[in-house]
Amino acid sequence: MVTIVDYKQSETSDGKKFYALIVQGGVEMVLNEQTGRYYLTARQASVTSTFNEQTCKGGLSGPNCPERSPESL
Repeated sequence: MVTIVDYKQSETSDGKKFYALIVQGGVEMVLNEQTGRYYLTARQASVTSTFNEQTCKGGLSGPNCPERSPESL
């Protein structure tokens, strides 16, 4: 599962505004190859959307989205 944690406004080369959702996965335990010690991390990604700012602000902060691979679309 991923969680929508934020959004970011961007602009295309021709000046049109759009919003990208910042999504974050679950906590992972990763082994540091140099020290041999484990640490916790969570991966983040930015995904473009067609949502307006109002939807990004109020309707999407916090909900979980089911994980889907691009091949399943």
